[in-house]
Amino acid sequence: MMSSVRLHGRSHTRSVLSHFAGSFLPAVHAPVRSRESYRCAHKKSTWQVHAVEQGQAGDVAESATSSSSPARGKPGSIYTQPELYKAAFSYRDISSEVSFLKEVYSRHTEGSELTSVLELGCGPGEHVTGLARAGVPRAVGLDKCPEMLAFARDLASGKAGGAAAGKKAKQAVGFGASSQQKPAPEPQQDQSGLPVPEFVAGDMTNFEIKGAPFDMVMCLLGTFSHMLDNSAAAACLRCAVRHLRPGGLLLLELGHPGDLFDGTYIIGDGGKEVWEVPQGKNKKIFVEWGAEFDNFDPVTQIIDRTVSISVLKGEEVEQSIEEVVPYRQYTVQELDLLATMTGLRIQQLYGEMNLEVDLSHEEAYRLIAVLRKL
Repeated sequence: MMSSVRLHGRSHTRSVLSHFAGSFLPAVHAPVRSRESYRCAHKKSTWQVHAVEQGQAGDVAESATSSSSPARGKPGSIYTQPELYKAAFSYRDISSEVSFLKEVYSRHTEGSELTSVLELGCGPGEHVTGLARAGVPRAVGLDKCPEMLAFARDLASGKAGGAAAGKKAKQAVGFGASSQQKPAPEPQQDQSGLPVPEFVAGDMTNFEIKGAPFDMVMCLLGTFSHMLDNSAAAACLRCAVRHLRPGGLLLLELGHPGDLFDGTYIIGDGGKEVWEVPQGKNKKIFVEWGAEFDNFDPVTQIIDRTVSISVLKGEEVEQSIEEVVPYRQYTVQELDLLATMTGLRIQQLYGEMNLEVDLSHEEAYRLIAVLRKL
């Protein structure tokens, strides 16, 4: 869930990408969209884009606590605060992204209809829930964080989250539960009769989902960057391939590969982002993604990203949570090699969840890699 690219100086980035991405760059040329639709003229995160509109997220201030932890799913991390997490990153247009996911599957499978999907590191599960409600007959979300799983189940079924999700997290899925654990039967419709996905506990590098194979496996919001070394990355991809039908697709959303080559990480300018989410009258969530001189290791390509989320009432800080989360920045050539090792082939690279935006497009600020099982 992560990364960024400096928009000025994009011509240099394009030349770098032409060298490293080679034939994977799609030959798509679309009209340039207005930069007014983007949050910042400098750095773009894979999930930091549009200004969040007033009233887009509910009041979740009471769910925040103070803590610090570097690992996803550990007690006290931002990932154990699902309501706060969802509100902080609520700028994403889930409906349009769900449409893109269905369209990109059809485009790269000769017009086939998407009938089953598995999302790795699903978090609140908004994309997989959106796909279920958009008519995908089988949708499954996998995550290792019990609080996120409980919240995702409640969100998909139309129930309130918060305290209920916290209680269910302790009851339904013990932290660190076996990735081979089979989920209990879940309702296939919510209280209004809308379809809901299944949610299961598991580690992205070692899981077994009953009912495989799937048409598509996806790992969004830069979650694959939690795979900090090649062994973990390869293990994750092998698991994904085992759960794909022949010719099925794996979709990865990552930071734009140009991030590694513009020099900002080396000089300690990792691209701090700051935004806020209104929370009703006189209250807001304030998010700081990154801090000056966040450590970047050019050998491992890992940046230790400082993440801070605070709930403000007026000028007073009611609650705050901060942690340092390590993320790996991937290049296209690394993804190509990992794909070759695990029985995949890169089909296309996009720079946005838009079929008309390729990786070298002026408004490309992230990487959407579409890989196909051989």
